[in-house]
Amino acid sequence: MNLKAGCINLDCQWFLSGSVSGEKVCIPAEIPGNVYLDLQNANLIPDPFACPKEVAWVADKEWIYFTALSIAEEDLKAEKIILRFECLDTFAEICLNGNTVGQAENSFIPYEFDVRQYLKVGNNLLCVKFFSTTQIPNQREKEFGKLRGFYGTSRLWGRKGGCFSGWSWCPKLLAGGITKPVQLIFFNHARILNTHSKTEMVTSGCAEIKNEVEVESTKEQTVILEYSISDGEVEIRKDKQRLRLRGGINLLEFAVTIQNPKLWWPNGYGEQNLYYLEFKIKNEDSDLIDSAKSAFSIRTVKLVRGKRGGNRKSFYFLVNGVPIFIKGANWILPDVFLFRATEEKYQRLISLAKEANLNLLRVPGVGVYENDIFYDLCDKFGILVWQDFTFGCGEYPENQQFLELVKREVGLIVKRLRNHPSILLWCGNNESEYFRRPNGHLQGDVIWYNIIPEILSSLDGSRPYWPTTPLCDEDVKIRSRKPASKWRWDKIFGRFLLHIYKGYKFFFGNRQNGDAHIWDVWMWYKNYPSYLKRFAPFVSEFGWQALPHIQTLQEFCGKEKVKFLDETTSLHNKKSHGHKHWYFLKRNFSEIPQDAERLVQASQILQAEALKVAVENWRRQKFNIGGIIFWQFNDCWPAISYSVVDYYLRKKTAYEIIKKAYAPILLTVEKQKDKIIVWGVNDLLNSVIGVLRIIVINKDGKETPFNLQRVALINNSAQPLCALLPSDLKKAKAVKIILYEQGGRGRILSENVCLLRRLRDWKKIIQLLSVK
Repeated sequence: MNLKAGCINLDCQWFLSGSVSGEKVCIPAEIPGNVYLDLQNANLIPDPFACPKEVAWVADKEWIYFTALSIAEEDLKAEKIILRFECLDTFAEICLNGNTVGQAENSFIPYEFDVRQYLKVGNNLLCVKFFSTTQIPNQREKEFGKLRGFYGTSRLWGRKGGCFSGWSWCPKLLAGGITKPVQLIFFNHARILNTHSKTEMVTSGCAEIKNEVEVESTKEQTVILEYSISDGEVEIRKDKQRLRLRGGINLLEFAVTIQNPKLWWPNGYGEQNLYYLEFKIKNEDSDLIDSAKSAFSIRTVKLVRGKRGGNRKSFYFLVNGVPIFIKGANWILPDVFLFRATEEKYQRLISLAKEANLNLLRVPGVGVYENDIFYDLCDKFGILVWQDFTFGCGEYPENQQFLELVKREVGLIVKRLRNHPSILLWCGNNESEYFRRPNGHLQGDVIWYNIIPEILSSLDGSRPYWPTTPLCDEDVKIRSRKPASKWRWDKIFGRFLLHIYKGYKFFFGNRQNGDAHIWDVWMWYKNYPSYLKRFAPFVSEFGWQALPHIQTLQEFCGKEKVKFLDETTSLHNKKSHGHKHWYFLKRNFSEIPQDAERLVQASQILQAEALKVAVENWRRQKFNIGGIIFWQFNDCWPAISYSVVDYYLRKKTAYEIIKKAYAPILLTVEKQKDKIIVWGVNDLLNSVIGVLRIIVINKDGKETPFNLQRVALINNSAQPLCALLPSDLKKAKAVKIILYEQGGRGRILSENVCLLRRLRDWKKIIQLLSVK
């Protein structure tokens, strides 16, 4: 007899009903899907990407999805039937055959409803009513009080990605829908809900692994739990236990020892070894009840926060006991309509990250928790993940109803992601610290300093936690809740002046401990050499905008209508006053290109050089600075943004520059008052000996070579190799440096061209940076 749990994917025909221009409509719908796209497919609204403002009204309406479920008599024999929605975005009521079976108000977690009592043989009507994603948060804000935040404040009362309220890289598209698969789950006796394998201890000879399996049982019963562990090729452990389950949720634990463990390493440091754990639950007659298979790895992670003299504290990571310099980028959801992002798109993007020598992607708190395929591919390619919880740029409610919603969300997300070796760090929120009041009060502290760390301690404990980014001190506790200060700073200085003061203090890059978001250079119209004066133990955000590939620009402007600073290009730059930043071109170049293709080329060159200067400067300070995460890697729509890979997966010039700047072996130069120092950075775990060649390039492109010299680059370090004096650099505009493999074969280990001063002729910059 086979009692194994089963499920039906409800990918049947769905319909959407609602009101358009005062008339009721009923149209076919796609699941997973979104109200905007269903209306667009029915020619009731234009493309949301082409005119987000024209479709804003959609989020103010109520919409109903419905379908007919065909249920056989045999189906109703199951002891439990669960209706599971992977994502309901956001405020919804679920009805089955006229009966309300539950409600939802959190787009980040799955919802399950026991529906056996509501089902009947034959056709069953399933309806999901979505309430307005704007009106409910607005009502709660009016009822409970206004919170402070960027990009609108009512959004803080709902659990939906902040970016959908309109961010500096995302259009405002607030309406939702059933955006992930829907299933009916049938099971008898028991089902496996979750598994977890945690590395407790590891040496070169063995590893101790603590395993947990969470089982839901329909009644008190005795079962046989079988498990097997393999490395993907060879089964290395197999066992079974006889267990007594109680009705409800059961947590089963057991430990195993794995001899000669194969460790998981980040990209550039070793192999990404995975193990596979399979569970089977059987009754006493050996009938299969349920089974589950999960991947896990053996690796350890530690955040090092040691003192470095004075107020300085380090901020770098150890993976398997080895210091890892983070070469990262901030990751944006690959499509505003996330369900549209195919596995092939994820595969291409993560492959591009690996090819560009990245070893980390940060999932910021103003977006969403990513799809499983993202984390699976990061595991496969060795890309670490800095994972924010989805709180950002604002205060958050602390009423009991909201906090219970948060507890459930955090618990489910941690359980879903904790087996992934790629998860390097959990972070409580993004930039909410900015809104702390002068008296120390910040609404939401209880979430980041109490709720999240307590849940992590209970459910994970295998990786570090950082309460917020950026943060100056990891020892911050909940700030004292003092009475409102008699000094009303906002009245004394004025709200605008206080905003400017706080922005300067918050985003200015020179910090002695913690991590920093270095945005003052770009946002305050400074020239990119200002990055040379910025320091922080860890740089978790900084960025520079550029136009996308000319083909991308033509696709959203029309091939013959590309005109810089017009309404269309302005629409696709969501940074507030974004086009004003293009005066950087005037400040940096003597000639502003007039045609679109050359303008794209010039803006991308400027972005590339800005990122290059910053990254190479901070890599020279390896482990005084523990890592770099630039903003941003990809795009969620066709846009003018900070990305190095655009929405259509077309690479900007900065992609290739980042690839070189993040290379395991890097040659770079530091300009001082009286000399130029050539640096060698080696991320490899073995030392490298090579032959260094230096070529000075003058403004006309003439090259003056220096004698070859033998150099040694110490493993996992940055070091000065030699110096060039002013007499060597007369009329020099750039230095070309090449490291050859020792032994006469001539293989190039590293090559770089570094500008010694800003060149105002962008065409010459292109020529110099493209030197092979």
